[in-house]
Amino acid sequence: MEDTIQAQQIVMAYAILVPNVILIYDHMATLTEEISCIWCCPKVLSAVLFLLNRYVALLGNVYGLIGDFLPVSVELSDIHTIKTSARFFTNTDRLSHIDSSHLCSLRP
Repeated sequence: MEDTIQAQQIVMAYAILVPNVILIYDHMATLTEEISCIWCCPKVLSAVLFLLNRYVALLGNVYGLIGDFLPVSVELSDIHTIKTSARFFTNTDRLSHIDSSHLCSLRP
């Protein structure tokens, strides 16, 4: 049972980490084109919207990574596990079926 939980935690960590690594790689790979096409040209509304979209997403994802991978105390880890698991549900009806007694039994 504990091996299954650890395997699920590893899969969740990679499911969070991989898309963020791809996003950061894309930002680094296209930085030269961004500098030549956006930063060196006159500022127009489309350039401002592009930059907002690009960097708000990046900052939001970095903030999420810090929150997901920063070590927390045992008391906060239960709350964090519930919030992280809830992100994968899109329907609130499914969320109501989570029984918190099962989550409390996962404590080491």
